[in-house]
Amino acid sequence: MIIELTAEDFMVAATKGAVRQLVAIKNKRMGHDHGGKSYRKMTQRLADSILGELGEIAVSKFTGLTQSSTLQITKAADLGASIEVRTTEHANGHLVLYDSSNNDYIFVFVTINGLQATLRGWINPEHGKKAEYFVEGDPDCYFVPQSALNPIETLPIK
Repeated sequence: MIIELTAEDFMVAATKGAVRQLVAIKNKRMGHDHGGKSYRKMTQRLADSILGELGEIAVSKFTGLTQSSTLQITKAADLGASIEVRTTEHANGHLVLYDSSNNDYIFVFVTINGLQATLRGWINPEHGKKAEYFVEGDPDCYFVPQSALNPIETLPIK
């Protein structure tokens, strides 16, 4: 499913991504990701935040659900009551899950190319946290291949 994003969507994503990074700096949360040490520099973290916001906007357009309004790092879902969004600019990328990924949520995978977002599919974490997808690192994670995702058209919207 392809979602066309607009220049306005990009401006919103850039603003929210920048504010989230400011909040992380203020709260001394820079340098930690999902329980591990982050080696990403500030410019990469900012770019990743903007990309993540673009993914959330794309899924919001598809589902009609509103993005979480908080700019804090919280346990709240990105959209609705239970949808988390993972985004990359790598068309052949994997959805990344962590041991800390909430098993009560649904994770949607989005790839971004310019202003075009492709909703690749979704998965429940208990189906994605398989030994065959496990990658040891800092932190350990699961690289869920796109072939393991459910079709986006079957996404249960809550």
